[in-house]
Amino acid sequence: GICLIGNAGFITGLNGLICVSYDGGLTWNPFTTNTSVHFYASAFTSASYGFAVGAGGTICVYNGSSWQPQLTNTSVTFYGVYALDNTAWAVGEGGTICRYVNGVWTPQVTNTSITFYDVAFVNRNFGYAVGADGTICRTRDGGLTWVPLVSGVNVRLRAIKILSPRVAYCLGDDGVVLETTDCGDTWTQINLDLPLELEALEIVDGQGFIAGDLGEAYRFAKAELSSYQLFSLSSDSLDAGIVSLGGDQSASVTVTNDGPAPLDISTISSDNSDFAISPASGIIAPGGSQVFDITFTPTVVGTASASISFSHDGDCLPGLLSVNANAIPASYSVLNTGVNVRLTGVSFIDALNGCVAGEGGTVLATSDGGQSWTSVGINPAIDLTGIKLVGGSAFLTGTNGHICRSDDGGQSWVPFTTNTSVTFHAASFLNLSHGWAVGGGGAIYYYNGVNWVQQTTNLSITFYGVYAIGNTAYAVGAQGTVCKFVNGVWVPVNPGVSNTFYACAFVNENFGYIVGSGGIICRTRNGGLTWEPLTSGVSVDLKACKV
Repeated sequence: GICLIGNAGFITGLNGLICVSYDGGLTWNPFTTNTSVHFYASAFTSASYGFAVGAGGTICVYNGSSWQPQLTNTSVTFYGVYALDNTAWAVGEGGTICRYVNGVWTPQVTNTSITFYDVAFVNRNFGYAVGADGTICRTRDGGLTWVPLVSGVNVRLRAIKILSPRVAYCLGDDGVVLETTDCGDTWTQINLDLPLELEALEIVDGQGFIAGDLGEAYRFAKAELSSYQLFSLSSDSLDAGIVSLGGDQSASVTVTNDGPAPLDISTISSDNSDFAISPASGIIAPGGSQVFDITFTPTVVGTASASISFSHDGDCLPGLLSVNANAIPASYSVLNTGVNVRLTGVSFIDALNGCVAGEGGTVLATSDGGQSWTSVGINPAIDLTGIKLVGGSAFLTGTNGHICRSDDGGQSWVPFTTNTSVTFHAASFLNLSHGWAVGGGGAIYYYNGVNWVQQTTNLSITFYGVYAIGNTAYAVGAQGTVCKFVNGVWVPVNPGVSNTFYACAFVNENFGYIVGSGGIICRTRNGGLTWEPLTSGVSVDLKACKV
């Protein structure tokens, strides 16, 4: 076999032969394959990546410099291979079709024992395999399932080329050349008066080329060879992001005409009316492209998705685009939690999934942005002061030294032994192995992933807020107290005011805010070395801060 890719040409042959040429075939350089098996076919996605297949279950991969054998767990002879992006398919004896995904060759179910000689795909989903007794099989799911088609002949079919999902050609013994223009549903024999055994087929620039026995080569032309329409999408999936009810947000996809004729994208459809496409159609010149906007206008809160189809009259397999988005409640809407206790903590992992906690052991969870809430609470004798969601787990802080953890969405809560009765007012985590909790009596406890260990502060004031970031953490509390964790030690820093601070938050280890009583807001730009008071315009106590 021979395969041309870029400026390189590869040939395969008997006794382990694989050669490459970079000068149009004037010179050929053989590879050391360390095998004597017969190679029957090769396929490449670039001049530095490809596959060669042959006898005894042999499949070798090319890495740009050498050929390495791959494990197939079969001893059949492979006669054909096709590579596309990061996937490949190999076909051979006994109805064997193997698919290459994530570095592994996996046999596919074909429900036949005939020998396949060639395989080809037009995209990652749609392809054909051809073989003995006029066999043609089609897949629409990347080779997971194969459906036999009626070819109308019983000769050995040796090669297939696909121009588009609608148009394909295959050939074989007795001069048989078959054509489909309806995605393989029907195959028509083309009379080229070629009585010999045909071995190979190539179609380039509207011309078909055939090679066969006895050193014969033929060229043929048909209107279908140059009039097919083939196009590609810049992406097969998009994320429209997070959108509030009453608003909208757009993402875009580019459709490129890969064919030689003007492309009429005449039909664009979405299976979700919340996703609109503009423009509704388009005519694209050969080699040109057009941008289509997909606008998401949510009607309900929650995760939304759509499958958007781009197609034209000459293509029975449309280009499919998967779009996802999240709809959240409109800004500042009042949410009904169904409880009337004081809620003291809130934590969300995204716009839809989060929890609140409060007095009487109350813990409520939502998965729809707060439209509905489910109780996952604990002992009602414990007043909770805060909740944090970290890496799939949840942590609660509360009165009487209470800190507990859930790893199952709040179905069960495991308390930690803290050996203290102070009230913990807040917690902050870098990850599931590093965190801090702060509370009354100058209490700061460090979490090492297993248990909580008290750290020395030499203070007796109450800490109300803590924030962990990078290699440090900040704790704030009564009487203008601000402490920074540096090299394993909590060091007081002077904010210049005596207000009680209830919360802090940082963008990085240097830039952050602290907020507290009397509407106080202070900012640091140098990691807490100096603080500047800001004008908040209010005199109420500020209890929370996010940046």
